[in-house]
Amino acid sequence: MKAGEAAVFEIPFVASPKPTVTWSWRPRTRPDAELGSAQTPRFKADVVSGLTSLPVSKVKREDAGEYSVVISNELGEVTVSIELIVLDKPSVPRNLVASDNTGESVLFSWTEPEFLGLHPDVGVSDGLSYVVDMRESNQRASRSVTVTSELNTLIDKLQVNKSYVFSVAAKNDVGQSEFAETSPVSTKLEYGIPLEFIRPLTDITVSAVTNEPVILECELSRTPRDKIQWFKDGKALPSRLSSRIKVEELENGKVHRIIFSPLTEEDLGVYSVKVENLTSEARVDMKMSKVKREDAGEYSVVISNELGEVTVSIELIVLDKPSVPRNLVASDNTGESVLFSWTEPEFLGLHPDVGVSDGLSYVVEMRESNQRASRSVTVTSELNTLIDKLQVNKSYVFSVAAKNDVGQSEFAETSPVSTKLEYGPPSSPVNVKAVVNPPKASIKDQTIELTWEQPTDQVSASGPVTNFYIELKPEDSTRWQDVSADFTITEPHFTLPTDKLQEFVSYEFRVTSENKAGKSKPSSPSNAVQLGVPLEFIRPLTDLTVDKVTNEPVILECELSRTPRDKVQWLKDGKPIGRLPDRVTIEELENGKIHRVKFTSLMDDDLGVYSLRVEKLSSECRLDMKGEEDAGDYTVVISNELGEVSVTIQMIVIDKPSVPRDLEVSENSGESVLLSWKEPEFVGLSTTTTTTTTATDVNVSGAGGLLEYVVEMRESSQRAGRGVSKTSELSVRIDDLQINKSYVFSVAAKNDVGQSDFAETKPISTKLDYGPPSSPVNVKAVVNPPKASIKDQTIELTWEQPTDQVSASGPVTNFYIELKPEDSTRWQDVSADFTITEPHFTLPTDKLQEFVSYEFRVTSENKAGKSKPSSPSNAIRLGSSSTLKY
Repeated sequence: MKAGEAAVFEIPFVASPKPTVTWSWRPRTRPDAELGSAQTPRFKADVVSGLTSLPVSKVKREDAGEYSVVISNELGEVTVSIELIVLDKPSVPRNLVASDNTGESVLFSWTEPEFLGLHPDVGVSDGLSYVVDMRESNQRASRSVTVTSELNTLIDKLQVNKSYVFSVAAKNDVGQSEFAETSPVSTKLEYGIPLEFIRPLTDITVSAVTNEPVILECELSRTPRDKIQWFKDGKALPSRLSSRIKVEELENGKVHRIIFSPLTEEDLGVYSVKVENLTSEARVDMKMSKVKREDAGEYSVVISNELGEVTVSIELIVLDKPSVPRNLVASDNTGESVLFSWTEPEFLGLHPDVGVSDGLSYVVEMRESNQRASRSVTVTSELNTLIDKLQVNKSYVFSVAAKNDVGQSEFAETSPVSTKLEYGPPSSPVNVKAVVNPPKASIKDQTIELTWEQPTDQVSASGPVTNFYIELKPEDSTRWQDVSADFTITEPHFTLPTDKLQEFVSYEFRVTSENKAGKSKPSSPSNAVQLGVPLEFIRPLTDLTVDKVTNEPVILECELSRTPRDKVQWLKDGKPIGRLPDRVTIEELENGKIHRVKFTSLMDDDLGVYSLRVEKLSSECRLDMKGEEDAGDYTVVISNELGEVSVTIQMIVIDKPSVPRDLEVSENSGESVLLSWKEPEFVGLSTTTTTTTTATDVNVSGAGGLLEYVVEMRESSQRAGRGVSKTSELSVRIDDLQINKSYVFSVAAKNDVGQSDFAETKPISTKLDYGPPSSPVNVKAVVNPPKASIKDQTIELTWEQPTDQVSASGPVTNFYIELKPEDSTRWQDVSADFTITEPHFTLPTDKLQEFVSYEFRVTSENKAGKSKPSSPSNAIRLGSSSTLKY
């Protein structure tokens, strides 16, 4: 129901002795939420004979939930539950955040409202959108930014050094929520002069170790906000340095230096300074202080004079830790594993007599990309390794270092590698079917065979299904229970044990499929099944036609497969059988498996359709007597070899008529309709009946008596009809209807033998094709005469009703006038004692005061309701100094 609407929940019942009727309510804020604890509804329930009702009016979102009524007496109880879902505009979005503030743009994000106000069949992405506005924080009026179905939006074209307020409202088909807004967000930049190196570090090369100090120095454009860091060969300098090494800051932190007094060979390397997002580095080196991998190669010396020359070559092989592995690649990404491969380092650092596979190994590590610390994966001599046990939808960095007998290289690492899958969760399973095997046996010997289908056109698009999960619930419950926790189900079928289930309870099942990306939505429920011997009719009721009314007993009988749990209910012509005469008895035999109605003598009133209902089964039959269909000419032929004689007898059946035909409702004004019909096909009268038809009347009379029609009506939401009229005409006008209601009209034909069943129309709406009228305009007030005693004055009021609105909103039937003192806000109706149908009125002044300025306004009315009040008229004063005031 939409918020503000009204309805009546009606539950008919039959119970003896008199039952206790109790209504309860369990709130549920949204269809996917759990039910709250039971409590008394805020609506007042009503109980009349055989019917309990709960009128709900002006429903609010807080009224949503499960309404249950328990009807009980000492013989048992019945519970009926109704789920009320309120469709309303959503609540406000939550958790507003403005991030990624660059001064010219921000990322504005939020989470969905607590109350969505959507129908359960409508998805959030389809039914909900967000209206985004913004304003400067010193202004009150906002301007529109965008409408989106996402939970964030980038807002650009902002001005630096401003303060903004961003707001968002949720919107569905019913309406739009209030706006939720952020605190003021400043776009003021946090920096002044840009930080840069105006004098970076420069390489230093010394020729020998001396006692002279060596200074490595750089200069920044301004004092940095953050503390600077010194690094050597990529590692931070320790906080405690040798006494011969000093780190200094000069000129208020703009000049930074490191002093070696003296420089030793262990100080050689690459030094870098890092501050905020800047880095400068330089190498401190010594000419051939020690051989390095770069010194490897062939060294030759040539000794020559005028007599000739001699060349001697020396091969220098440098044994050192290897350089880093190259060409790192992460491939075969399944979301849970990747193949990490690389090529060998450019510099191996091995002795020529040692093979690469024997002398070189690789240390592999990994980390999540948002973390700094890595963890070990493996050590291998291969150029690749499979890394598994990853988590889907994560981002990882993989790294590898080469290692020989001298030492280990630095780590080389990949760019972040995402394990986000290219597909989503699978589609829901379909065609879920449940079969009890064997169908008729003790529950301990039964199992439930479940089968379903996984849409095959979705498998490649959403990845292979790895698991299925099964849930069950009693058919009359809303709570699903997982029954597959102890099983691994990989095929679209399963045999469910029944050791934890109950006999004679109708169970439904649903299935959820799962792949690496997650779980599907649950399937639609299966067919309902019951364990044990199912309740069914092994001998249903059968139609019975008797030749005539006799004193012989007549029996209607059926047989069930087992004793039912609930009490059976007999109905005649769709209505519960009440108190029976002594000649009619209802019997139960064989422990409640055989049920019968026994007529010791059959009367006309006993004829009709009988049905038996028990649990969710029903069987019906017609008890009839040869009647109208036997009417006709009966002929007997008597013949021999001398000739033949035939005699014809006409049989006329006098019976109650059949139902009227071709019901039609016309001339629907909202407050009245014209109901018309055609006479029954079978009127049940003798051939002496005379029928005359004119444009205005039909008279059917004869041996069967006069034919008349009984007319009833009811609101379509109710079950009981009420009498309207009895007539011999083929039409009747029904008035005193209420606008914006839905009615069902019915008519039965009646003669001296009896009355037919009622034939009824479909629901007929009295909703008008137009709404209330527009407000009157140009309301003017004039005191007449303008200068006189108040007792001799009247007020002439005139106004206009917009003529272009009359046809669209229906004719205006009444006007209402209100007045108030000009300095007051309280309007007072002054037309209660008058009927005003024209756009002018002379108002007496006997209840008004002199020298008070009065204003007037007018409201118009048609069948659909009242308009909004007009704008106030000009102000006037009564008495000898009365004037018009504009």
